[in-house]
Amino acid sequence: MFSTNSPDSSPSSLRSQLASKTIKDGGIIKVVTLGDRSAGKTALIIRFIENNFRVATPPTIGASFLSKSSLLPPSCSIHVKFQVWDTSGDDRFSSMAPLYFGSADVVLVVYDVTDRNSFNRVDEWVKMINSSDSSSSKQVVIVATKVDLSSDREVTQKEGNEYAFKMGYSHYETSARTGENINEMFDDIANEEVHRKAMVRQNSNLSEATKLTTGSRSTVWGNSDATIKKNASHTGEEDSSIFSCNAGEIVASNCIVM
Repeated sequence: MFSTNSPDSSPSSLRSQLASKTIKDGGIIKVVTLGDRSAGKTALIIRFIENNFRVATPPTIGASFLSKSSLLPPSCSIHVKFQVWDTSGDDRFSSMAPLYFGSADVVLVVYDVTDRNSFNRVDEWVKMINSSDSSSSKQVVIVATKVDLSSDREVTQKEGNEYAFKMGYSHYETSARTGENINEMFDDIANEEVHRKAMVRQNSNLSEATKLTTGSRSTVWGNSDATIKKNASHTGEEDSSIFSCNAGEIVASNCIVM
């Protein structure tokens, strides 16, 4: 991943890279972390944003905000901006969590592999997400932290994998100390989100094409050639190829090539 926080990421270097290739705008990706206090959320985010590890981080009060711009691999031809909200795991602030993840694209549910209680609470956080009106539009990722502390591990990788699989979510085991899997996780998250938004735009364009078509002729998108022939009979011509071509152009103009 090339980011504005990497060693060769000065403004001039970024401009040079952008100028040397066609860069597509992947937009803004809002990411929110949820999880118990001391689960390692802040260390995880600091490693991603600053490529740095802090041995001790003060407890988050309410929420903190950080951002980072990246070019996504493998082609590095898509630019995204991460807006990351790191929420407090303190019970005093748990009622505020929906205020942050309500408009999020991605929610990271974080637990500490050396603390079984934090893993047991994952399902509570997931239920909170699923109870929100916008839950179906969110990408939820289960994130294990502190995997470098193997001798202190209380939660196995298998347990994390099985829970995530049961819920239909991705699962990553990470270490803020070593950086293990953190950039890879955010790359995967961003590529998935860019693809999802491209599909939403594509479906929206198809819907608009259908509306425009049905406004001038009695057919709908997806009807058979026989129906198209019937509805075009007053002209004496079959225009299904023109119809398909126009719709295809609408879709192609909004496709994001991964």
